[in-house]
Amino acid sequence: MKRTGTAQGADTPDAGMTPPPRSRIGGTLLMGGALIVLSLAAALTCYSAFTSWLPTDRARLQEYRTAAPCPGGAAAPSWAC
Repeated sequence: MKRTGTAQGADTPDAGMTPPPRSRIGGTLLMGGALIVLSLAAALTCYSAFTSWLPTDRARLQEYRTAAPCPGGAAAPSWAC
């Protein structure tokens, strides 16, 4: 005898939405995790650039601007002045 009016409201076990295959879920999670890791790496690189690299370059540029010119206007290597 066939049962009707089940709790799912369907006569067959295949009725309704079927979940996606397991490999697609795992691949999606793997891709999402990889994107999160890449975004964290980019954020850490930007943090490093703006907190250590750029301020030292700015200080070096300021020292260059305030340096006294070589005496006599002669062209000399930067280490000789």
